[in-house]
Amino acid sequence: MAFELMEKKAGVQGLPDDQISVSKTSISFGQNFVAKLNEGGYVEVYVDKVNNQVGFRPVGKMISGYKVQIEKANSRRAYLSSSKISSMIPRGRYTATFNDGLIVINVAEILEEVKKPKVELQ
Repeated sequence: MAFELMEKKAGVQGLPDDQISVSKTSISFGQNFVAKLNEGGYVEVYVDKVNNQVGFRPVGKMISGYKVQIEKANSRRAYLSSSKISSMIPRGRYTATFNDGLIVINVAEILEEVKKPKVELQ
C-alpha cells in the first residue's frame, strides 16, 4: 500500500479562513471575518427563510447584538456562543461572503427553533 501525505489547507483550529462552522452550541468564524467582528464586539443575526441564508452584522450594541468572543486582540479565532442560534442552522461548515455589510452563509434549510418544555419544580 502506498501512502501519500495529505496537504494541509485549513486555517487555525482546522477552519479555513473563509468559512463559518456551526456546532451544537456555538458558531466559529474563519480568519477573514475576525477583524470585522473585533470592531464592534457584537453581532446581529439575520435569517432569510425564503433564500435559506443567515447573515451576521458586526455591531457595537449589546442591546441588539450577541457577544462575539475573540481570544486575544490579534487572535485568528472568533466565536459566538448561542445554542438558540445554532439550533436554527444545520451543523456543518459553510463558505461565507460579505454582502451589504453582512457576513452571509447559505444553508440547506432554516430549522425551527427548538423549544424545551418548561419543567415545574415540586
